[in-house]
Amino acid sequence: MNIAIANSVNNPIMILLSVWTRQVVQSQLYGCTYEFIKHYLKDQLDIKVTFVDSSNVQEFKAAIRPDTKVYLSES
Repeated sequence: MNIAIANSVNNPIMILLSVWTRQVVQSQLYGCTYEFIKHYLKDQLDIKVTFVDSSNVQEFKAAIRPDTKVYLSES
């Protein structure tokens, strides 16, 4: 199951999903979203997060692994 969440990353659904999965996340995020993912999900909860340049399709594709379930990009 692949899920794209476009907003409100700190909602409970994303937190529950992220515990068991890898996330591929756009590196250019709204400040609060980036801080939440980087300093809480990745650093404190040790959740697998890969930040990518979303304008580079090859970089985005290269970051995807079999356990990737969350893709996050903001506009």
